[in-house]
Amino acid sequence: MINFYQEQLTPKLFEELLPLLDLAKKEVYDIKENQALSKSMVLESINNNNVNYNYFYELQKIGMLNICTIRNEKNELVGHWTLNLTFHPQSRNLLIANCQNLFIIKEYRKDNNAIKFIKYTEDVLKKRGVKSIIFGVNPQLNTDRLL
Repeated sequence: MINFYQEQLTPKLFEELLPLLDLAKKEVYDIKENQALSKSMVLESINNNNVNYNYFYELQKIGMLNICTIRNEKNELVGHWTLNLTFHPQSRNLLIANCQNLFIIKEYRKDNNAIKFIKYTEDVLKKRGVKSIIFGVNPQLNTDRLL
């Protein structure tokens, strides 16, 4: 059994998130067929030693951080979706969420858990007034193929 939560950033949660960031990075690298492309990805510069902790704590202090989590029956963190909120530069009434990281440990993705979690997080964001969610994409990935 899993549960979804909206959580506040604490030093304990940060400790729990760091292994998931590593797992996310490893999975991206492992599934890439083109190793040169994989090594060129922005994630290569991300590691547990250079996370800008203060940036996230400051966002939270002003109410512009959203962290939704998935915890298993032992209350272990098995997934998260971290987003920073900001107002669109051309409209101070248009609140947008920028995806910082979305990751669910593979064994917890089954049984539509990922879809349910995304829906849960979208509902949380809607209640906060978010009108758009933005996902960053590495331009070297040829994402035009998706369109």
